[in-house]
Amino acid sequence: MFYNDMPSAEADHYFSLLRPQAMPTFFTPVNYVASDLTIPKAYMICEKDLAMPVEFQEMMVDKVGGFKKIRFGGGHSPFLSQPDWTVRVIEEFASEICL
Repeated sequence: MFYNDMPSAEADHYFSLLRPQAMPTFFTPVNYVASDLTIPKAYMICEKDLAMPVEFQEMMVDKVGGFKKIRFGGGHSPFLSQPDWTVRVIEEFASEICL
């Protein structure tokens, strides 16, 4: 689910590095509201994400508000499947907000 846009051998490698995540992190309220953050924010909408469907990503980002949406045509982990693209997008966003 996390590496569906990567070669199988790479996906298997990164899968082997995963560690369990505590269930309370999915249900415990946070003490701040992301929309209250005054810094510029961006979110990569991963269009072929099997872990978080696009509709959920869109709803989550829209609910919080204030994010620039950046569309990615791949799966859940662009930093692994497309690292050069990810770096370029981060650099472009940073240059936009630092002007």
